[in-house]
Amino acid sequence: MRRDLKLRPRRVGHRPTRPTALIVCEGEKTEPRYFQALRQRLRVGGIDVHPMGKDPGRLIEEADKIRRSHERGGGAKYDAVWVVFDTERHGTYPNLPNLVQTAVSKGIKVAHSCPCFEVWLLLHFDFSTGSCLDCKQVETKLGTHLPNYEKVSFPTDQLMDRLTTAVENAGKLRAYHERVGNRELSGNPGTKVDLLVSWIKATASG
Repeated sequence: MRRDLKLRPRRVGHRPTRPTALIVCEGEKTEPRYFQALRQRLRVGGIDVHPMGKDPGRLIEEADKIRRSHERGGGAKYDAVWVVFDTERHGTYPNLPNLVQTAVSKGIKVAHSCPCFEVWLLLHFDFSTGSCLDCKQVETKLGTHLPNYEKVSFPTDQLMDRLTTAVENAGKLRAYHERVGNRELSGNPGTKVDLLVSWIKATASG
């Protein structure tokens, strides 16, 4: 005798949604170019990048405003909000640790670099614990790997091909500063951009 089969109802229109993020950058050239290339390489959507050209305190305020405006306008809540800034111009600002704590209290993640974002780019090619006086010195080192480096026109393919190396080098550098007792915001050179990049990579594979 034939047994009647119970058919499960087919689920229509159900697709898992990938995490979304807001990235607010101090830099108006290098960082947006880099993150645009990263989005294209990893083929991820939902990553909104806003270059602001403001100090860390203002970045945190603007990130919070953009998030609130986005949600009031009917947009889905961001899964993560990040601010990206350099410490070169703000490293001696006495309230900087408090500003970072303010970001954390608002649910905003911080991805800073000391002295500048180019440290993160350099880590795609080289690992060094030697301190850098300023961003120009970092750019000179970077120029040995990316000749004629310019903030608005540097080649991104070489960087994207070395993402794993950069993340590993940044982790090693942070471990070095922790080992020698350098403060989180003053470790030179140093960066936390790898944490943001790793987050984006995780969303791409999720």
